[in-house]
Amino acid sequence: MGGRWRGAALVVAGLMGVQVLSAPNASATSLTSHFVQIVAHQDDDLLFMNPDVSGGIAAGVDTTTIYLTAGEGATPDGEKDNEEVDVAYARTRQAGVMAAYARMAGLTDDGVCGRDHAGPGGCWTLIERSFPNGALVEEFTLDTWTGLKLVFLNLPELGKDYNSGSLSDLEEQGGEKQARTLDMDGDPNGGPWPRQYYRSDVVTLVSDLLAYYGATTVRAQDSAPDLLMAPSYPEGDHLAHIAASRFADAAVARYGGVHNGRVLLEHYRDYNIDEMPINLSQAQVTEKKTTFADYDERDDRVGAGYDDGWGPREYSRAPRGTRWMGPDAEGLLHAFVVEAGDLYEWSQDSTLTWHGPYAHGNYGFYLNPGLNVSRNADGRLEVFAQRRDTGEIVSRFQGLGGGWGWGALGSPNAGVDSLRVSSPVVVPNADGRLQVFVRHRGGGISTRWQAQPNGAWNGWVDMMGSGIQGPPAAVTTNSGRIELFAATTGKVLHWYQPAPNAPFRFDTAFPGIVAASGLSTGINASGRIELFYRQPGSAELTTLYQAQPDGGWLGPATITGAPGLGEPAAATSGGRIVTMVRNQGGGVSFSRQAGPDQPFGPWTDRGGLLVGLPAAAAGRDGTIALLTIGPGGQVFNSRENPDGTFSSWNMIG
Repeated sequence: MGGRWRGAALVVAGLMGVQVLSAPNASATSLTSHFVQIVAHQDDDLLFMNPDVSGGIAAGVDTTTIYLTAGEGATPDGEKDNEEVDVAYARTRQAGVMAAYARMAGLTDDGVCGRDHAGPGGCWTLIERSFPNGALVEEFTLDTWTGLKLVFLNLPELGKDYNSGSLSDLEEQGGEKQARTLDMDGDPNGGPWPRQYYRSDVVTLVSDLLAYYGATTVRAQDSAPDLLMAPSYPEGDHLAHIAASRFADAAVARYGGVHNGRVLLEHYRDYNIDEMPINLSQAQVTEKKTTFADYDERDDRVGAGYDDGWGPREYSRAPRGTRWMGPDAEGLLHAFVVEAGDLYEWSQDSTLTWHGPYAHGNYGFYLNPGLNVSRNADGRLEVFAQRRDTGEIVSRFQGLGGGWGWGALGSPNAGVDSLRVSSPVVVPNADGRLQVFVRHRGGGISTRWQAQPNGAWNGWVDMMGSGIQGPPAAVTTNSGRIELFAATTGKVLHWYQPAPNAPFRFDTAFPGIVAASGLSTGINASGRIELFYRQPGSAELTTLYQAQPDGGWLGPATITGAPGLGEPAAATSGGRIVTMVRNQGGGVSFSRQAGPDQPFGPWTDRGGLLVGLPAAAAGRDGTIALLTIGPGGQVFNSRENPDGTFSSWNMIG
């Protein structure tokens, strides 16, 4: 957070020849996990990435936050171009985040690293660390845990008389612009500060920092915020937030290509989350606000109520979703994960043993993390994804000869508007034709479908709608009809096919529910749909369900006991739906129906610490495989036992 400021182009599907998979990549199966946040200002992580940050710290995972700017933007009247005043303010913001991180590390009341001792000269040790080409950062390490670090580049947030432009100017103007850091030591005899950087210098420095700390999961801000929200910002957000996210993207791309092909990249929404339903539990809200209060005590320019809008919320910008695993024609399961922008696959053999990862690369540029695993009418797998640079929808498909190829479905929007398109959701029609759905730039739904089973695709069609947040959810019913659901900030929209393979109708009588998460679906033994979502204000899982197959709706009913973030994964075993959620501890909990078509039973906490959301699917033997992605980029499997319990977590690569 910066100071006090608070017509579709049609692309024909194309192929990049069918390819054979590379050998399993075992180079990263023993990675030590390390979370790294890359943000613009000294409170962006506390407001927009918590409780994820605090959850990783509580789990004992090494954590580093990189602050690109000095955060000096909110200058009092008459002091706009006084560098000494700006440096002093930057130091108070540094002390604030040190106090907040000390609290998250559990060191707030021991008399050594409490609120009166956190900061330079207290329980943090400062090293001015040098990197190639004259780069320099301030690195503060918590004395009691060397795996917890805060790193400051001290680039300018805003352009002022004493510097040469803002972080946003530096990011946008590339090699034509240099930015001067703040003079953090004020040494008239020529100390190490300030430093001068071009855009490429910053990308290289941040990439070198990722390599130095061994980053395995990188958290970044929103590089393409929703232009329909946060109307006081013409670009949809603070320009420094957007620039910081773009620097992070470029640094991770360089880092992934040079150092570590298995790094996870997660993006978070920023200012506009205050327009979203509250999606944290009360316990999480209290903890997040208490942590921010330690920062707030030191930043005397924070406006009133900053944590009221953002404190009760945390939203992913490009969620991984729960549809990243699915069965092939023989019922053997395949899982796909995007790491460092590339697609990786894990698959079962005939003994249900997992193998992988196998590297699929990408379609010309790195991919967003949200995936949808589908199957063509002839049984061939097809994985749908999204390019991060253009927003276009792409797919990785099995060829008729057994290899794999890439295809492109384009985007319902052109140019930069395509970057506001959601990741795809794909389900089959009754005749086997796949149909893809996305949220388009205008906030409605666009769709494409195969003209014939296993065939080419028709063009994009606008299904209308408005205010939709994130990817929709779709399901093919037992009667062969597709039903589509999409969450807005104040309701859920519903479309349905009145008959198999028919055009869609909009449901004007759908119940007035509000979802504080994405949506997911399950099918009861009788064929009735269950629609799952998080309840605003409590973050408990809630379900709306059909009274009869293809009929009206009953509920909602809340399955209390496992508040957390995001929609659940759902699979069916023995005629009963099992739902798996990311709980507020960062692990997985599951609940099973008491019997076919019955209410859900109590939650069982499976533990663990995951990035994104779990995936679940029933395999060839009818039992459920539960998969998660760990912060080190590894995939973990827990298999359903005959008695309905789940086995211990097993890393599959």
